Order: sequence, then C-alpha cells, then structure tokens
Amino acid sequence: MAYADTLEPLTEGQEAFNRGDYAKALQLWQQLADSGQPEAQVFVGLAYANGWGVKKNLEEASNWYMRAAEKNNPSGQFLLGLHYVTTGVNQYDVRVGIKWLKRAADNGDKQAIQFLKKAKNRNWFTDLKGDSQIDRYKLEREGKKALESFSITANNMPNLPAPTL
Repeated sequence: MAYADTLEPLTEGQEAFNRGDYAKALQLWQQLADSGQPEAQVFVGLAYANGWGVKKNLEEASNWYMRAAEKNNPSGQFLLGLHYVTTGVNQYDVRVGIKWLKRAADNGDKQAIQFLKKAKNRNWFTDLKGDSQIDRYKLEREGKKALESFSITANNMPNLPAPTL
C-alpha cells in the first residue's frame, strides 16, 4: 500500500478520534495497522494503552508499539521504550527500554531525546551497572509523566495533522 493511500484513512481516524468516536478511529487505524502501516500501528497501540474504543490492554499496546518500532518508527520506539522502563520487572526490561528510547532519539524523536537527557542529568540509569538495584519508583514515575505528556506531532508523523491527544 502506497503511503499516500494511507493518508486519508489515517486522517479520517484522527478526525473520528478528535470527535470522541474512538471505536470508529480504532476501526480505521486497525485496518491500516494490520496491513503494516507503522503510524497506524502506533495509534492502535495508543488505543489499547488508553482504552480508546477497546478494553485497555498494555500487553497488546506494547505488541503494536513493537511492530511500529521494528519498522523504524520513532514514536513506536519511544512508546515501546517507555513501556519497558515503566512496566519492566527487572534490569533486563529496563535495558531493553533504554535501547528503544535511544533508537527513538537517534531517529530524531524529540520526546525521547528530552527523556534521555533528563535521565542522564539525574543519573537514573547509573544503577544498571552490576547487581545494584534500580530506583523503580523514580523510573516508573518519570516514565508515566513522559507518557502523559506524549503527543504525536508533525515532527514525528510528517504530512499528517496532529490528533488531539
């Protein structure tokens, strides 16, 4: 499917979302996501993460973020990284989250860049060396703040109007 062919359904989904018709938005995005369109996969992940038009399911959300992230979508990489950092149960999960956050930052995702800069300035990830414990509360709190302020913008979804999230 050509990228231009996906603009109309993505835009229609955003318009439905902005009207509060989450079920319609999800239906439009789901079709594109199933066909492999990474921006739609991010939207479907967000729908599952927030319970928009579907029962909230963080595991399903992370599956959709992963699909987009593997296609080099910076928003998918950022959201997947935050998912691992905020819900991970061990140091391995946090390391995987950091890896995805770094990929998003390398791909120009401004929110990932800001999150990693803040993490570095506050030494959040220095505890990942050796057997020391991670300050799980700090990571979870800051990751949730980053998720709350997450927005899809023209910078990370070119040629599309930004939805009101």
